[in-house]
Amino acid sequence: MEIRHLEEFLQLASYMSYTVAARKLNLTQSALSKHVAALEREFDVTLVARSHQQIELTQQGRVFCEEASKMLDAYHGAYRRLHESSVEIRAAGSLRDSAIRYLLSTTQDALHESGGALHVISCECAANAMRDALLDKKVDLVIAVMADGTARQGEEGVEAGGVEAVEDLEVERRYLTSVPLLAVVESGSPLAARSSVALADLAEYPVMHPTGSLTVRSGAAVIEGIFARHGITMRKHVFFANSWDDFPTVELGGSVFVMPRSLYSRQLFGSSFGAYRGIPISDADARFPYQIFWRHGERDATVTRYIQTLLRTARAIDGQGA
Repeated sequence: MEIRHLEEFLQLASYMSYTVAARKLNLTQSALSKHVAALEREFDVTLVARSHQQIELTQQGRVFCEEASKMLDAYHGAYRRLHESSVEIRAAGSLRDSAIRYLLSTTQDALHESGGALHVISCECAANAMRDALLDKKVDLVIAVMADGTARQGEEGVEAGGVEAVEDLEVERRYLTSVPLLAVVESGSPLAARSSVALADLAEYPVMHPTGSLTVRSGAAVIEGIFARHGITMRKHVFFANSWDDFPTVELGGSVFVMPRSLYSRQLFGSSFGAYRGIPISDADARFPYQIFWRHGERDATVTRYIQTLLRTARAIDGQGA
């Protein structure tokens, strides 16, 4: 059975005329008649009763009309889903960060609910390579931390960690969401028994301050900026980290590690995780902000639709501590 024969039969059933249906289908009447006869042979039924110039559907023809419509809907639905699922979106951002994973997975769910299906490939992208990766089309979008922790949804002109502080005519960006901060301490720390702490409570403790890759330094700059807004000069416990893989080797040694709640996991700290405790920081502005970057004037409709859905998803969850 050929799918086009089903479509032709439905046209015939609609016009009840071989002449009109053949003209609409750009076929000869003879060809249309042969295709209907092929369906009748395949299903061993009579679909169309012919009487001189008049035609009408048999009872079996009426049933087949309904079933043919369902088969066509299923065929076109399968075709659409198969082709949409072959479309890839390359989203760059750390999968160690549960906030980024949550944004990507929730956006994927929203697309599926709206009838879309995309294959999203998530990959790491260092902040200093982000712009080149976008413009070279190695990635379609990047989720990264902003260096200005005061930014909030809808604000324009905020800077992102590792991005030049100039107007970029080739890359667009928007605020996405923010995540609450935790103070990570050793289990034996005087702070470990507390249910929450304020930034002021941390003023007397050395605060872990990673340096190394631009990506890591960007996050450290955000934390330092939040302390500065509260008039607190951080006592830094500087350590080198070229990537997230270096974090399991860190020893707090009485210091406090301030980080977004979404990053605090066994995946980041490895076997040392059980020796630490994450305590919520109570200050309302103690939040780690993220934004999305993409190519200016993006022409790919699929990428644009994904970005729009991601922005809507982020607005819906903003402030909930994803």
